[in-house]
Order: sequence, then structure tokens, then C-alpha cells
Amino acid sequence: MDILGPVVRITPPLLLVSDHEKLPEVYHRNADKTGHYMTGSFGETESLFNMRSHKTHAVFRKHVAGPV
Repeated sequence: MDILGPVVRITPPLLLVSDHEKLPEVYHRNADKTGHYMTGSFGETESLFNMRSHKTHAVFRKHVAGPV
């Protein structure tokens, strides 16, 4: 297996990261989801469960969350 960089995808949910400085780029809270999340299981359009944009999801999530 040729290593092409500090991050290698082994399987869809499994990444091999050899450089600790790359971890914040890979694993951060504000990441947008890819088209993989648009499966159609919740309908043809985006819903709260499959929104791809983190910012949009955060806005909608605040509307349905209970009071803190």
C-alpha cells in the first residue's frame, strides 16, 4: 500500500492519520457532511436528520431543542 499523505482512508468510517497536526482538520465539530448523507431515507429534501451544512443544522437544532 502506497502512502500518499498524512491521512489515508482505510474504509469509509476509518481514517489512518500519521501526523498529529492533521487531527483537528479531520475531526472537528463544524465539518459539513458529504453527499453520502443524502440517502433519501428521510425524503428527497434535506431534513434535520440529514442536513449537510453544520451551520444550517445548528440553527434548526436550536428550534427543536428543549429549553436549557
